This record gives sequence, structure tokens and C-alpha cells, in this order.
Amino acid sequence: MSSTIYKLIPEDVHFVPEKANVEQVRSYLASIFPADKISIEQSEEIQFVDQGENFVQITCPSCDTVIELKWWHQAMDTAWQSAFKDLDVQLPCCSAHTTLHGLHYDFPAGFSRLIFEIENPEEEVTAEQLRRVEQLLGCEIRMVNARY
Repeated sequence: MSSTIYKLIPEDVHFVPEKANVEQVRSYLASIFPADKISIEQSEEIQFVDQGENFVQITCPSCDTVIELKWWHQAMDTAWQSAFKDLDVQLPCCSAHTTLHGLHYDFPAGFSRLIFEIENPEEEVTAEQLRRVEQLLGCEIRMVNARY
């Protein structure tokens, strides 16, 4: 049986919130979803937050060209060598400069040091709920909808 996991990550890859803010978000999410389905992963290192089986494609944020996976894998390998501290890339399609986090992932994915996970939710996270998490955390949030 497959699992769905909603992963809420800061849009700012380097963002590290105060512990009190993390606890406020955990409490807020636990008021909506069963507490045993919520987990928090916080790390000193940036990590790739994937969408699992929900991956469709990656496109250029400048020209909307589909990015070849071979190029993306090479860019990921290069970024991994710096522990994802340097995510800057020049895109092969139009030579635009962006970051691996700034690419358009379909379904969304990204990079973060902080992940709030909601496992097998019975309801979707609403836009209003995401806005509340942003207020409590003090930053914009990206939701990664993963299936494994």
C-alpha cells in the first residue's frame, strides 16, 4: 500500500526558525491532523525534499522548457558535493541562472533544512492552513505532496 506524505518546507532554503515557532507549527498541525501522523525533521545540512512517485517533470522557470533528467542528475551530483550549500545552476535551454530549488518541479519538490511531515492525511492541507503555518513560522512555505 502506498503512502502519501505532505511535506511543508520553507521557501528560503537556508531559513532556520526559532524553536518556539517550530513548536507552534507542530501544535497547530496537531490540532488539525492526528498528532501521531506529524513529524518534524530539522538538520544542519540542506537536503533534497522529493515528491516520490508523484514526480512528473522539471521545467525551466525562465522559458518553460522541460529539463532533461541527465542534466538534472549531473547538477544534483555537483550540488551534493557541497552538501547542497551551492544550488546555483545555469540552465542548458536558455542559459538562465537560477538554483536547483528555483526549478519548476511537477509535482513540487525543493531543498530545506526543516521539514514538517503529515503522513497519510485524510484531508488536504488548505490554502488557509498553509497561510497560518507561514504566519507561525515567519516565512513562505512550499508544500511537497509525496507518494511512496
